[in-house]
Amino acid sequence: MFLLDELYKENQNYPKSGTMIEKFIFYRRNDDDIDVDVCKYNMENYLITNPCICKDAKIVEQPSYNKSKKKYQISDGKHIFRGEALINCMQVLLQIVNLDDEDTRIVSGDYDEILNGINNSSIFAGNERMRVLLNSFIEECYSEGNFFAIPFIHGYSLNTAKGRLKQKGFQESMVDSADTYFKVCFNYFTNGIVGCQLIKYVDGYYDVWKNRYTKNWPQFVDDYLFQDYVNEKYIPIQMWKMNTGDITKDLEDYLENAISFLAKRRDRIEKSKS
Repeated sequence: MFLLDELYKENQNYPKSGTMIEKFIFYRRNDDDIDVDVCKYNMENYLITNPCICKDAKIVEQPSYNKSKKKYQISDGKHIFRGEALINCMQVLLQIVNLDDEDTRIVSGDYDEILNGINNSSIFAGNERMRVLLNSFIEECYSEGNFFAIPFIHGYSLNTAKGRLKQKGFQESMVDSADTYFKVCFNYFTNGIVGCQLIKYVDGYYDVWKNRYTKNWPQFVDDYLFQDYVNEKYIPIQMWKMNTGDITKDLEDYLENAISFLAKRRDRIEKSKS
């Protein structure tokens, strides 16, 4: 299910017949009560599919300074769980625009600039296949396969930490990377390696996971249905490579791999609910 269609089905201004990027920008531009990773629909999914969350846990509203924004969390009386997107669609779109031409490179997250940058990009101009891939990528980024529950502890922010991870191939201002997140988690759970920015910011909530996952990386992967982001030896793969010198081909490979991973994980989630 494309979650934005579901969450905005009663909104008359939502571009129901628009492209995925137009729907994405509508979501990001609107200051409404929609926050996909902690929406009630995803919370219900987390409650059913995540074995770390006890069966007596309940979905409750997050305390918020803005009472008009309804964000949810799961509480089992001892731990709180919230949601996170594995692949940050916004950061990938910024990367794509910045890949095209140095003269048109943008440094802000202005949504009109992103839309114009994609529409005017030489990577997508006249290349119907790349446009189809980009729409499919956005669709999968806002489907169940891209979201997972994380322990939440005040003072420790996964969003902050993941947003500060550096990866080769990303512009310095664009640093949110699923590849790097998996590598860090792999090192932490298999070798107890600490000291990187992710661990610095979120070591506190790893304490919630340690009892279940200490030196048991495969269990973590299987519980979270991440099997398609690792190889047969449970070593994380790398999707964002961008290293052949052919930007269009590199980006095509990335989009294909990301779409495949998210679609397979979405299928795993659906099967786990049945």
